[in-house]
Amino acid sequence: MSEAPQVTTPPHTVGAREVLKRNYLRLTKDLAVRMVVTTILIAIPVTLAKLDISESPILSLFSVAAVLVFMYTAYRFIFGIYMGKCRKILRHYPLEFRPRIIKKESSWTKYGDRFTMRIADDKPGTAPLMRAVKGVGGRGWPKGTEGGVWVAGDAAFGGVVVVPGSYEMLFFQPARWDKHAQERGQAGAERLARARQARIERRRL
Repeated sequence: MSEAPQVTTPPHTVGAREVLKRNYLRLTKDLAVRMVVTTILIAIPVTLAKLDISESPILSLFSVAAVLVFMYTAYRFIFGIYMGKCRKILRHYPLEFRPRIIKKESSWTKYGDRFTMRIADDKPGTAPLMRAVKGVGGRGWPKGTEGGVWVAGDAAFGGVVVVPGSYEMLFFQPARWDKHAQERGQAGAERLARARQARIERRRL
């Protein structure tokens, strides 16, 4: 468990458009690099075969490596879906500063690490447990959360955490979804309509 000290001065942040731009660029660059590596791994044995020097069994390893890299790249495309969710949330909810975020634990999945965390509010001990994944995937808890984070969303439905400095995003929803069913059911028409527009009225994570 890691807990950041509480701060009182919100760090500088940028608008939702800039946050999304940086994360889409990060995801695009990552996918592009992986596709280039895959292409090179495929091209090597093909080129050597044309030169009649493809007898070595070692060359088959290039093809195997290419398949593995391509499969891992395909897994990364799912984060285009999470990016779409983050975009909708940021379109319908404002970013608000939270002075403290507490990482409880993390678990490994083939798509990237999944975290459980609490986002501190103004009432100590009331922050619900959340489940989160990085908007563009990857491993490891994002750096820079110790100074507080920016949050958009609704605690009963879900939302987005934006880390100051790096602008990394975490898409989150309540870890105990059913526990908050009554609160969601009693949400006013305006609150529920906003959650539906942001596509977080149902469990997505």
